[in-house]
Amino acid sequence: MRSLFLILAFLGHSLVSAWLGCDVCVLSHNHVLRVICKAPRIATTTIVGARDTSSAVVVSQLDLGHCLVNNGGKLESGENGNYHDSCDSCLISWNETANLDCFCKHRNLTWVQTSLSLEGILDSTNGYISCFGNKYRSELHDSC
Repeated sequence: MRSLFLILAFLGHSLVSAWLGCDVCVLSHNHVLRVICKAPRIATTTIVGARDTSSAVVVSQLDLGHCLVNNGGKLESGENGNYHDSCDSCLISWNETANLDCFCKHRNLTWVQTSLSLEGILDSTNGYISCFGNKYRSELHDSC
């Protein structure tokens, strides 16, 4: 059986920074994606009258099982697809966009390698990642 816990290594810079404005911390148990994102703060005026429009840092996580499905050995976007029930050894890779690479069970019960671009499936709003129009929004987490 393949490992159920894979830590993503940073390759000099964020894997998804250009895509979601976030840095990947970890993909645990093949399906829980934890990220650090910058979120805009509400502009405030300081005591000396200067406007503070700096960004806050949000650490959040999202169960990708809400967003993806294994369709006969092929990863696809699918609401509550729970792909992780039949896929293993998943990791995030970067090739122009962020991709999820896994070994998934085919209908004939063999393991096949599959990859899916997460572009257009995941979104980031105010530092929280989500899928399906914010229906499944990431939860706030204390650290990476």
